[in-house]
Amino acid sequence: METQPIFGIYFIEYEPDTCYIKANKEGLALFVELLQKASDSIESEEQIPIFEGESWISPDCDITIRHIEFSNRDNVIDTEPDSSYVQDAFFKFGCLGAFAMLILFILVGFSTVIKWLFQ
Repeated sequence: METQPIFGIYFIEYEPDTCYIKANKEGLALFVELLQKASDSIESEEQIPIFEGESWISPDCDITIRHIEFSNRDNVIDTEPDSSYVQDAFFKFGCLGAFAMLILFILVGFSTVIKWLFQ
């Protein structure tokens, strides 16, 4: 007995920017087959429609993919540096700078007190 293919893309409930795929083996195989067809026709078409009238796509899925649009490598957007890395670097150097200033102020203050006492 052959299993009915199932495939759907859903939002994670408490993370609206994150999705997951719910599928069985047959549904994933059909999805991969569509992606392979799109990859094979990358030079002949700019957009490849997919999922048009496919009965194996879950009707209650949250996200529907209408087409695949190809792009050139020239159009790839450079990502910005990871903000946590930048924040960590600023924090580290800020703490070191504050500590160095504290040591400097203590030394200047100590020398000022010594000069005042022995004047």
